[in-house]
Amino acid sequence: MIVYIVLIEDRHSDPEVKVFSTSQKAIREAKKIAKVGSNHNSSEIEERIITGWLYYATYSCENDCVRVEEKVIDAD
Repeated sequence: MIVYIVLIEDRHSDPEVKVFSTSQKAIREAKKIAKVGSNHNSSEIEERIITGWLYYATYSCENDCVRVEEKVIDAD
């Protein structure tokens, strides 16, 4: 089974993981988190392509970030 995880690394809290059934839902949530984390200041959001990740963005000058990864559950 494949799941899509959103990993949030924000200096104001412990790292947080959210799990989604589709990549579209996960990426949509990650973009929302970046937007809220930047106080809706899109100039602070920097999206980058990182090999192996479906989405990555920093959303503050302190390098708070969010990413989406595809993971396999119960792979034998």
